[in-house]
Amino acid sequence: MPDVSPKAYLTTLDAFLGHWEDVDAALAPTPLTLAGFARADLQALRDETSQKVTEAVHAQNRRDGPVFDRDQGRRALRARIVQLRRLVGGLMPDSPFAHNLPKTPLANAGLGAWARALDWTAGLWSDIESAPPPGVPVPLLVAGGYGLVDFLADSAALRSVLIGLVGADQDLSRAIAERDAAWKSAHSRLVQYRLAVSAYFPLSHPLVTSLPRLSAPYRRRVKPAPPESPL
Repeated sequence: MPDVSPKAYLTTLDAFLGHWEDVDAALAPTPLTLAGFARADLQALRDETSQKVTEAVHAQNRRDGPVFDRDQGRRALRARIVQLRRLVGGLMPDSPFAHNLPKTPLANAGLGAWARALDWTAGLWSDIESAPPPGVPVPLLVAGGYGLVDFLADSAALRSVLIGLVGADQDLSRAIAERDAAWKSAHSRLVQYRLAVSAYFPLSHPLVTSLPRLSAPYRRRVKPAPPESPL
């Protein structure tokens, strides 16, 4: 792919549109066309690309809010799972419950791993309260008086966010693909345009030397000088 970032799609197209206007003025009264493709057609591609860029930005924005909620929810519930594990280990180390502790999911684990961890934790918590070992108070509460009812409510909220993010991720991927497809269509015309201008004018002509770039300028890598030998 060309070395043009999505952030530069529109500015690159604008640069070519401005340059094409100068070329048409120089070639008047016959404007430059590329096998029937004129400057107005590039403007139409620019408008289409602009729309797709905007849609991709909106899709990213729609995803950002749920991502924040997901990360917050994961951190909070992960802390509660750790607290329950420690409470079971501290209050009932010899009970069967201590040998059936839920695994603590990684913060970046997927929906499946988190669903298993949440179900496992809720099931263990419920089993302990249904048949608590001697001396274990019920309801079983961790820091801040947080209990099973709170855990179930927070788990349901996180599941809803995670499920919603699946759709948001799909929408974002689709928007990015459509944005890049629009740019690809325009890019092929920009390549044609550069070739045509360099054919219509001498290579030293200002309209050739000022052609907008489609890639970053090449920077020659300079090898550092070897260290001087000590005397």
